[in-house]
Amino acid sequence: MNSAHGAVALLANSENRVAVLEVLQQGPIDRAAIQAETAVSSATLRRILTDFEARYWIVPQGDTCELTPLGAWAVEEFTNFLNMMQTCCELQQISNGCPETSCRSTFDV
Repeated sequence: MNSAHGAVALLANSENRVAVLEVLQQGPIDRAAIQAETAVSSATLRRILTDFEARYWIVPQGDTCELTPLGAWAVEEFTNFLNMMQTCCELQQISNGCPETSCRSTFDV
């Protein structure tokens, strides 16, 4: 069984996987087009798509792949998480120059 941590690690540890998911968001697409848009090798793409299919994130149909509703939700939420963490990193840079008390009140969420 796949764990939540395993799914996050699968994506977080590979920009290629995220890039493939982002391309798949465009709709059904063939493997050659995915490879052209992401510049991943055919062997890497094959492994990525196999991983995604095992998680029911994609459904292959011949040489074409399409996100499942679960896959679409996973990529949307992971992208949201990445964007939030990017903002967190940017705020960290800002907060390094702030006195601790003013940053605490400014960045309380």
